[in-house]
Amino acid sequence: MSLVQGKLMFWMLITLCFRLVHFGVDFTFQFIKM
Repeated sequence: MSLVQGKLMFWMLITLCFRLVHFGVDFTFQFIKM
């Protein structure tokens, strides 16, 4: 695997984790509002 592919996969993982955390926080806030 080339360095570029490694960086791309690394950033995709970070973005995915960030989105999952963000979605979890949004879901929690909506649950509290209910």
